Amino acid sequence: MRLCTLIVSLIFTVCGIGMIVNGDNVGWLVAGFFALCLLIALLKPYLLQVRADHGKLAFIQHEPIQVCMSRSFMWPKSIEVRIGELKAGSRLEIVREEIDRAVEYAHLQWARDLRFPKEGEIYEAISDTKIQYMTSHHAPYTGGGEAVLAKGERVRVSSVSHEKPIGVYCDPLRYDELHEEIVSEEERNYPSYDGYYFSIDTVDLNRFFRIVNSEEDETSVHVE
Repeated sequence: MRLCTLIVSLIFTVCGIGMIVNGDNVGWLVAGFFALCLLIALLKPYLLQVRADHGKLAFIQHEPIQVCMSRSFMWPKSIEVRIGELKAGSRLEIVREEIDRAVEYAHLQWARDLRFPKEGEIYEAISDTKIQYMTSHHAPYTGGGEAVLAKGERVRVSSVSHEKPIGVYCDPLRYDELHEEIVSEEERNYPSYDGYYFSIDTVDLNRFFRIVNSEEDETSVHVE
């Protein structure tokens, strides 16, 4: 829809300029109106921006539009790279269109035979694998960090947000046994603490895990 608006506005703006050149005063109205439409279509993605705030996204409108526009064309960049820039202080915000383009970029990088996970599926680590874990709290924030999931550990996909997700949330089958290894005692003792879960990239699920198909396999864990 935005592309269509851009094209139509550009065409009529040019037509309006042509009318002005030919001495038709109506051309000023046509060119002015569609030039404004063109400007709005160009700037719309940059009017709403987001930044990381305790692991979540908060809507703000601080960073200059021209800075956001220049970043949009410094492409391609993955979501991880953009978040890294945010943490390093090289940027103030992440524009919504940058997130959309990062998702498109991730899709382009994936192999044609990549398998996308579905909710409820079980995956087993085929080697010691570094993963990202998240912690839930009865408060408006989340925690988390990195952990190593041992070969043979299994996870169940608990949440899938898209037909072709970049990543998914998973729960370990040995939740209680791994709890102390994954989450520090200090955080577990927080009054607001409400558990943990994993955030695993789709690519990593394909590279470092195998899918467990049978119910018999799901009940056994082969940790080495």
